[in-house]
Amino acid sequence: SRSICFELSTIFIFNYFIPDRKDSTDNSVKEKSILNFTSKFKNIKMNTASINKILSETVLKFNGESVRNIEPLPASGSDRRYFRIFSESGKTIIGVYNNNISENSTYYSYTESLQTIGTKVPKILFKDNSGEFYLLEDLGDLNLLQLLENDKKLNGQITEKSLFHYRRALSDLVHIQLEADKVIDYSITYQASVFSRKSM
Repeated sequence: SRSICFELSTIFIFNYFIPDRKDSTDNSVKEKSILNFTSKFKNIKMNTASINKILSETVLKFNGESVRNIEPLPASGSDRRYFRIFSESGKTIIGVYNNNISENSTYYSYTESLQTIGTKVPKILFKDNSGEFYLLEDLGDLNLLQLLENDKKLNGQITEKSLFHYRRALSDLVHIQLEADKVIDYSITYQASVFSRKSM
């Protein structure tokens, strides 16, 4: 089977985010391009201070807003580094840094393909010209696994609200399994286009 099926099957459900924030960006915002002011950093892993500086500049050029604070977020399955960016207006955006441009290109393609079949994935708000930085809409902190664990701690069982989100995640996963193969470009799949015994 194609690697997309394996990857999404194993990570989708428990990384399924439960929206807990109002739309943090203007719906009319369209992807903008800026000068390649980060090109001098290409293929060099940067420290947090340098990343924060570039993210602040990126947001300013993206929507004209100054950044009030940047908080690092936990890593998740790759070398990508995630940050929650707070603007002066109170809006939040997720900033991502990853100097693996090939992996980023695959992420962009997967996201756009999944959107074409109606899958709810974070919108890519901006991709900088260096290929190492991009901005995503902020879906909040709560994912499905955390919701289920919170239920058990507070209620001793899974609530109907959590079951609703769980069923929704399963339904979306089935939809992806049936429809994603029609739109995914496997020629740019990161590392391997087929999940086989060698991939294990």
